[in-house]
Parts: sequence; C-alpha cells; structure tokens
Amino acid sequence: MLYARRFSGTGNPRLRKSNSIWREKQMMNTVRKSENLLPFPVISAAANGDTTAMCAILKHYEGYIAKLCTRTLAFHVG
Repeated sequence: MLYARRFSGTGNPRLRKSNSIWREKQMMNTVRKSENLLPFPVISAAANGDTTAMCAILKHYEGYIAKLCTRTLAFHVG
C-alpha cells in the first residue's frame, strides 16, 4: 500500500498534471467513441437484409476498410 501511495502522483506536481491530462484524454476518447457508434436499429435492419442499412454501415466504415486494404510495397532495385 505504501508503494502505491508513494507513486500515485498525489505528491509530485508533475505526476499530478500528467495524470490529469491522461484522465482528460480518456474522457474525450470515450465521448468520441460514443458519438461514432451506429444506432442499433440500423445494425438490426442490416442483419435482416435491408440494403439501405447495409449501405449506411459500409459508408460508416469506409475509411477503416480503405485503411485495412492499403499496403505499403517495398521495391528492391538491384
């Protein structure tokens, strides 16, 4: 317990500030993630075969799909 209390950042102002910044970033990531979620009815409709809902899901993930499909090629000259 003494070890955890000593390094928890309560005494060192530099650690306190970095913990505060880390907590802020975590909260912002949580907000961003919840804003980018697809609504459940859209997912449900796509699972039931609704083509409009499927297109909405593909549109939502198009950047991620493009990123996964991109590959860096290394050419060997010689």
